[in-house]
Amino acid sequence: MVKTSYHRGADSFPATQDLGFLFLREIERDEDKKRQSLLHSMQFLGAIRSFLKPKVLLTDRCGGSNRGGKKLILSTLAMVVIVHVVGVLIAGFLVIARNLIPEPPALEVKCDVKIPAKVRKHRIEMRQMEMARPKASAHELLKSIHSTPLSLPQLPPLSKFTLETMADLATELAAEPGKTGVGWSASGKNSFFGVGTEAKRILILYDVSKTVVSAAQRAAVPMEMIRKESCRLIDELGIQCRFGLAQFARNYAFFSDGLLPVTDENRRRAKEWLNRWFATTGMMPPLTPNLISGSPGFLEVLTHAFRSHPQVIYILSDGGFHRNAGPIPYEEIQSTLRHLQEKYEPPVKIHFLAVGMKEERFRGMQKILSPYGGTIRHLLPRQ
Repeated sequence: MVKTSYHRGADSFPATQDLGFLFLREIERDEDKKRQSLLHSMQFLGAIRSFLKPKVLLTDRCGGSNRGGKKLILSTLAMVVIVHVVGVLIAGFLVIARNLIPEPPALEVKCDVKIPAKVRKHRIEMRQMEMARPKASAHELLKSIHSTPLSLPQLPPLSKFTLETMADLATELAAEPGKTGVGWSASGKNSFFGVGTEAKRILILYDVSKTVVSAAQRAAVPMEMIRKESCRLIDELGIQCRFGLAQFARNYAFFSDGLLPVTDENRRRAKEWLNRWFATTGMMPPLTPNLISGSPGFLEVLTHAFRSHPQVIYILSDGGFHRNAGPIPYEEIQSTLRHLQEKYEPPVKIHFLAVGMKEERFRGMQKILSPYGGTIRHLLPRQ
């Protein structure tokens, strides 16, 4: 049998040595280390104690004072107190700072919520059905199971819509071919003693002086026939038109301040005015409505007529125009008409129906009217 030896430091022992003996040796070595550590600690404490022990400084042979020792003790205590206070302050600052500084948020998942596939599919289908449901109509929203009065907001103020406004709208529609459903009102012509026009704003001026009444009688076109022709024209005007009437000699009177829309009421009023106030004897009745007296003359009548913004003016006269100062020269009529036409584009057409008019006046009036598209012709009985 071969014996082997194990070496540990300076000790050696055979491999076959008892294990209990080895365990005891280890315990003894640990106790020796502990005793040495305790001895070193006691020596260190003794050194500190001897250092902190107050020393007596003899300053006088006859029992001097030990002030130096007291100062050392007080300074040591002061240092200890200061160290403790600083430590407490640092510890308090750390505690307060830890509470003031928020901790960074941390996402924590407590548990996983898993919806079964069947339940998830059912919820999706229910949501799709809700989205596909038709929206509630206005009638359903207004339904109420309570018998309470329905309070609706008031309508905003609307502009006054009168028959005159309707006539203006019809005139605008009729002015553009193809945009109205009433063919006769858009393309049909109106005529007065054979002089036709497609204008929608028509004004008729009657010279009712004694010379015109006599000339009309000689031309087989008496004032009653003129009144009858005027009533016929008023009845045939379309609803998209506007019309006006006026009679003059040296004074004048307009049926209305402006052109009126063609309504049943306005037709009735116009024919009533013709039957009652239209002068057939060469003198206007003194109670004629809207009568302007003082012999202002034809130029004032023409100026007043243009204020109504007509498109066509029919003038029935013999061409002899007078005012209080005497006859009105044609040069003044031409100048006044040129001034009035400056504001109109296209110009206002004036159709002159001559009743017993002299040839010189006829040519002069033709010269005045032709630049603006107007015409002049002798009044003849309507065929």
